[in-house]
Formats: sequence, structure tokens, C-alpha cells
Amino acid sequence: MKRTIIFILLLFTSYYMYSQKGGKITGKTWGVTNLYDLGKPGYDLMNKGNVIIDSTIMPVMIVNLQGNKVNTSTFSEIYPNHHIPTDIIEVKFPDMSDIVDTVAALWFLRESIHSRNGIINVMLIGVTQDNEFQFFVDNNNNHDFTDDGEYFVFTPNTIVKKITIENNDVFYEYSMGNPFLEKEDKFQKRAMIDSQWRDASKKLKLNVNISVSSGSGEPSMKFSPKYKSDTVLVEYKANLYASMQLNLAFELSYYNFSLLLGGSLEKEDYGERFEYIYIKNHEGDIFKRNNPTKGQWPDAKFYYEICVAYNVRLSNVVRISPYIGASSWFYLNDDKFLRYDETKISKTFKDRYSYSFGSKIKCIVGPKVAIFTDLRYQKLYFDASSYFKYSDPSSFKLKYNKFYFGVGVQYRF
Repeated sequence: MKRTIIFILLLFTSYYMYSQKGGKITGKTWGVTNLYDLGKPGYDLMNKGNVIIDSTIMPVMIVNLQGNKVNTSTFSEIYPNHHIPTDIIEVKFPDMSDIVDTVAALWFLRESIHSRNGIINVMLIGVTQDNEFQFFVDNNNNHDFTDDGEYFVFTPNTIVKKITIENNDVFYEYSMGNPFLEKEDKFQKRAMIDSQWRDASKKLKLNVNISVSSGSGEPSMKFSPKYKSDTVLVEYKANLYASMQLNLAFELSYYNFSLLLGGSLEKEDYGERFEYIYIKNHEGDIFKRNNPTKGQWPDAKFYYEICVAYNVRLSNVVRISPYIGASSWFYLNDDKFLRYDETKISKTFKDRYSYSFGSKIKCIVGPKVAIFTDLRYQKLYFDASSYFKYSDPSSFKLKYNKFYFGVGVQYRF
């Protein structure tokens, strides 16, 4: 029967375990624990004596009773990083005349999620002949269950049960999830994952972001001739229909701030291209001459970029992350901008840099994974005046703005 109790309680159970410390209950909560793996066949035996690194904020274990004694040695061995004291706890049973079998649940309640100090609290779980599970809570942590009031049972409509433990005028509050729900409660799971992300955000973490983006724009550059002539202005324009950009960034995050270092490959698809020559006649009138398909804008780049971002939590599953960034690039192709000119653009399109700002909307889908959308505005600059040898460098002007939309995934180490 004990095996049945342990299997039912643990194999299908997840718990919220929130604790707090103080002379009175303040409503502030700490952390989340889950018991998805506990109770699986061989879990306790396989991990006995090993250092377990998981997301557990509140260590939990189900143990058998030896008479009225509970041995905490295995509990301490399974969670060595928590420094749980080894002890043999003698409990005083309440009225359990209708109980046919009993196990004990051990909770290690800490003063905060970063504290190594805590107390061991025992809960008794009994099953009746009618297969009703009764939960006995030691509310004052004196190991005497006769002065703690009635037991409780989980009804089909109960999702969580709030429990308060007092120990020497210090209160620990947590909520226990209903282990008998037939369907996994989505809100409970989201809250658990959200707590793991919130806890991780308080530490220095490394994340990796992979995304694809598409952008468009209408670049143009113009300049005046160096020497006086009837040509007063030369302008090159293009329509950038779309680009495909593959991005990889490593992100260092601490609390709500992030620093991202990344690189991206971009291939652009230009449509119409024009050269406009503005000519001034003898009467002083200016007219425009249009030369289509002139100006081969470089369409393959590799960017390297640095960004700073601030993460804002909107809900259990949604974060928004506005950011600003600066980047530069080098060209992956060295085609001639003008067909008759052998000059390489990689050497003459100089002082290349850009800045961008935008925002990501992240949706958390797992303890370490989030997906996001990315909306970004980018302004590029380079000086191509040396490419056009007949241009006045001081008159060179570039307008090269792009709007991007992307989707991606973030993995948290």
C-alpha cells in the first residue's frame, strides 16, 4: 500500500512551494518546486549520494515511517547542496484510527531562496479503506500532530491548498498543488515556469538567441561633382524589396538588463535601380535625366553587432525587451557598382556603421526556452565618395533605412 501511495502522490504530482520568512505573513513569496521526476521508478535510488542540480527551490521527499520515527539521512544525501541536517525525528500521531497505511513527506523550508539555513517540516499522508487520502500538517513544527487541528483532503475542485508553518515565531507559507487532478493545470505549469525564469533573472546568465529576419527599404546616395560643369547633382536610388537575415547572438543577462554580442548573414533582393543626373542648362533651368538599371548595390553582408536591452515582465509567459544596438559589416561580394569601373567597393565604401532600435516580444514555452518576435528599425551609413572619383566628398549624402520583422528562439543555459 505504501508503494501505491508514493506512486500516486509523486508520479502525477507537481507542487507550488512558496515560502517566506517574517514575524507575520507578508504575502511575499519565494521560488517554485516541481516533483515531476520524483517518484519515477528508480529515481531516489539512482540519485542517492549524487549532487542533484535542478530547479528545485524547496527540497521535498516522501519517506517511509519506522514506527513513529522519521530518518532524514537519505533526504540530506539526495540534496547535498542544501546542507539539510541529518536527524531522527519522533512524531506524535493524531487520531488515525481509520487509516490503513501512512507515509511522511519531508519539506526543507528555508528563510529565503538563497539561504542555506532552514527547517525540516513533516507532513503525514494517510489512506483509508475507502481510498481517501488524508493530509496531516504539523503547523507549529513541534512534531506533535495532536495540536494542529483537522486533516484536509483534496476535493476535485481544489487546485492548490495554502499551508502556513510557524517555527519560533517565524512563518513559512507555501501552496501545495492537488496531486489528483486528472488533467495538468495549465495555469499551475505556467506559474512554475515563470518562477524559474524570475529566479534565473536574478543571476548572471548566458543565453543564446537564433532568429531569422526580413527587411526592406529604399536606399539612396547623392553627391555633387568636384569640378564645375553643367551636372549639378548625381543620385543613385534603389528599391530593396526584401532581405533575408540569419542572426546568432550570445546574451549576458543580469536582473532585467542584457548585453548581446552577435553576428548575422544577410542577402538582399534589389528591384528597380536608377541613376538620376541633374543638369543645368544655359538658361539656368535644371532637368533630370533618368538612367535605369544603373548602380549595382552590394547585396551580401556579414554584420557584427553589440546591443543593450531591458527586459520587462508582462505576465507569466510574456516579456517585452526593448533594445538599442550598433553594428558594422563587411561585404561578402565585391561586384562593381558601376560596370565600367574596376574599383572594389569593399575598399571604397568606407566608414561603415549602423545603429538600430527595436523591441522583442518573448513568449516563454519552457523552463529554458522562449520564442520571440522582433521588430527593428535600422539606419545604415557609409562613405562612398572615394568610389566616385569625380565627386565632391563634402557633398556626399546617404539615406539607407530599413525596417525588419523577425522570429526566433532563445535558449537559457
